Amino acid sequence: MVLIKQVTGNLSGGVTTLAEAHRLPNQTREQINAEPSVRDGLRKRAKTDYLGKFDGDFDNAKFHFVTGSPLFTGGPTKHMLAVKTDGVSAVDLNSGDQLGIYKCTRDSNGFITGGAPVVSADLAYLAENSPDPQKDFQLLTVEDATIVLNKKAVAAKGSTSTTRPDPNDYAYFFCKGLTGQSSWTKGAVTLAFERWNHNNAGTTTYRTTIPQAFSLSGTTYTYDTQFGNPADMCSMVRIAFAGENSWVSPTTAASSDFIFPHTDDTTDFPTVNRSVTYNTSGSNSATFKIYPHAVLPIKIGQGSGFIEGSFEAGYSGGDDFVSFFYGTVPSLDSLPLMCHNGKTVKVLGTPTTEYDDYYLTFRTDNGAYWGRGVWEESTSQPWIKYGPDPDTMPHVLVRRQDTTLGTVTGTSLAYYYEWAPMDGTVTDINDGDGWSTREVGDDITNPHPAFFDKTIAAMTVYQGRLAFCTPEGDVCLSEAGKMFNFYRTATLALLDSDPIILTVSGGDAGRYRHLIPFSRELLIVGDNAQFSLNNGGGVVSPATVSIDRVSGYEVSEYATPTVLENTAVFVSQGEARTQVWQMYRENDTAYNAIESSDSIPGYITGTVSGITTSSVVGAYALNNSTQDLLMHSYFRQGNQVVMQSWWKMRVAGASRVNFAYFYGDTLYISATRTTDGGTETVALSYEPDNETVFKADLFNAPEAADLDYITGTGVTEITVPYGISSDDTVFAYNTTDDVELTVQSVTTGASSAVISVVGDVTTKDLVYGIRFDMSVRLHHPTLPIRNTEGSQSPERAARVLINKMDMTYTDTRPFEVKVESPYRQTRTYSRPATLIGNLSSVLENPRNSSGVLELGIHLPTEEADITISDTSPWPVRLENIQWEMSYRARSKTWAGR
Repeated sequence: MVLIKQVTGNLSGGVTTLAEAHRLPNQTREQINAEPSVRDGLRKRAKTDYLGKFDGDFDNAKFHFVTGSPLFTGGPTKHMLAVKTDGVSAVDLNSGDQLGIYKCTRDSNGFITGGAPVVSADLAYLAENSPDPQKDFQLLTVEDATIVLNKKAVAAKGSTSTTRPDPNDYAYFFCKGLTGQSSWTKGAVTLAFERWNHNNAGTTTYRTTIPQAFSLSGTTYTYDTQFGNPADMCSMVRIAFAGENSWVSPTTAASSDFIFPHTDDTTDFPTVNRSVTYNTSGSNSATFKIYPHAVLPIKIGQGSGFIEGSFEAGYSGGDDFVSFFYGTVPSLDSLPLMCHNGKTVKVLGTPTTEYDDYYLTFRTDNGAYWGRGVWEESTSQPWIKYGPDPDTMPHVLVRRQDTTLGTVTGTSLAYYYEWAPMDGTVTDINDGDGWSTREVGDDITNPHPAFFDKTIAAMTVYQGRLAFCTPEGDVCLSEAGKMFNFYRTATLALLDSDPIILTVSGGDAGRYRHLIPFSRELLIVGDNAQFSLNNGGGVVSPATVSIDRVSGYEVSEYATPTVLENTAVFVSQGEARTQVWQMYRENDTAYNAIESSDSIPGYITGTVSGITTSSVVGAYALNNSTQDLLMHSYFRQGNQVVMQSWWKMRVAGASRVNFAYFYGDTLYISATRTTDGGTETVALSYEPDNETVFKADLFNAPEAADLDYITGTGVTEITVPYGISSDDTVFAYNTTDDVELTVQSVTTGASSAVISVVGDVTTKDLVYGIRFDMSVRLHHPTLPIRNTEGSQSPERAARVLINKMDMTYTDTRPFEVKVESPYRQTRTYSRPATLIGNLSSVLENPRNSSGVLELGIHLPTEEADITISDTSPWPVRLENIQWEMSYRARSKTWAGR
């Protein structure tokens, strides 16, 4: 027989489910509430602190962590939001207060004048198409606004209309080539247009020639220079259309009705009466009204049957001297700088395409009905604003702090949240614009966002743009710096800041689920493929952006990938196995991923619904909606990862963990507790490196108002703000005197409870909580041998007997080691050993100590199931284990062994 000693080293290997041939000596079968650490070995995890609870049953809600600078007073705010289909709740994690959710009212200047708590009728967007909140809701915080997305809501196009401006009932005659000249060559004006003829149900082309009315000397006519423009020509055209002074107006063929009705020139335009010769052959003269402008408006009326774009004008005295337009012009120089306020025209670009057409609307300088001004780019019908329907788009929860008068909440300077659609009423979000409407172009030159009439699968912020992705692969990025505008601001030029609309092409990608800003690009994550939207590390713009396929991993639709250091952590979830990957950029063109769950096949069960990471702590957590968080801890030395360990964090008394979020070195948790008579959802915090010795869960310190000494009974009643179940083991401690209190009784309840402790401790500093278990189940120790191929396998050709186990511990209070065997009675060892008689009182509150626990095992390795556990509220730190084993060749063993 050979005597062999084997040391596991630091117990920081975590859980493994690999076969004995592949696991490491310092790995375990299971670790619950036992955190691996390179510095401390295996230690009992720190406590969770009770922070507050949500108002109502939010068991199946979507949770979100919000932090920000104080609005008026106090330190940095930390809030946790809970959103479900018919309710919203919030908890201030600093004070524990529940925060109200309000629908606010405003005055004409946009200032909040009051508010009322939201009701289910206000939350219709959250209930659209019966979503599952944990799966179908996404919350994204930008400054003080948290955008709430319902992935099952269909985003629709909306519109708002005002009265169509009267100027769009006018056609215009414009002496564009003659403006500013003192003379021009004599000639005739020719006008032509098409109109729908109701008599023969077809179109009729009209053409009229208006000869030059003046021939005073030679070949030119000089007009009165006081006007500075060809007023007489405009006046003669006006007379012709009005049928005055013997001129014949174009008429319909059947009824002789005027095609152009008379204009109310007495109110619209300044005129001057003038007597001139209008028929040189008869030397006749007449008095008529002169329009002192280079442009003459002619009212034709809406629905009058004129064919858009058919208006033409010519002048025999020179090419391109005049223009006649109604709603379309061939070029920008066909437009005058004096016109009606609100007149809109379409400027034609290349005849073979509509993609370079654009629209202009005239704005007078002083806002007057008629006058000088400029043409601004617009839409074809600027009086109709098309854009997202706010009721079908993501809504916002805006973090606010009340006035000193408590205008909304009734409490001075209280924090609250405003719930609202992005319809422009929330005046301090995006400059009060809401979801921006289309201001220029049409469906061809400035199309609507691709997410209209579809659901939105994911959203994020990337390079100052709000990004949406549809399940079909449409990726829409807002205008840079204006996250709620998805329309171009100009069609005459493509700006770098313009919105970006792209479609991902990949037939095997499945549905697209997630958008992740990562490295220098935006990852678009599909079920079976991943794509990168990038601009080579520069500023992304619509002119230079591209999408490339970078990987083909299967990614779960439930857990949004999360960035950790220079990797993106994501989950591949199949029926037989769940894998956790960390993707990284290998070089400028290639990505790679390593599996961090390769040592725990089959260990991750259920549906992973969330991932949270912390490079500060060196950990990430997976939430699978059970009472356990699956924790992955790692430790890095330089570029080398020297520890990767899996373990479970189990929240005491919780029926399920709903949400976990790392903020710096603190893990914030939402957990549902099924207590006697009800269900409540609480908010907790967990600091992995917290050195506080009290390791009870839902840890809390009562206020003086929560303590009541009952005279005659000799007990102090502690009011607990959360419910306690009959299954919970309660712990209470007097920190003033450093002594554990005797809990005489616990009055359970659905939402609150009472702990009765012996003695009058109303003047003491107290803490209390629910005790939780630490449990570590060890693997069977083996003697691996190396075969001729270099791989390792456990020794099966010999009998290995465990003689003893020496466990080194540091700064530890009582814990137990249980040794189970199918052939022997279970044995339990304690550290320190149990004393007898009156000396047992010495160990009522034992101090931390360090040492070695020596256990006699005397079992074959395959028969020794060893579990280390602790149910006290005190710390446990295990450094390593040294095994003493006897090795005997199989040929020398007795039968049956």
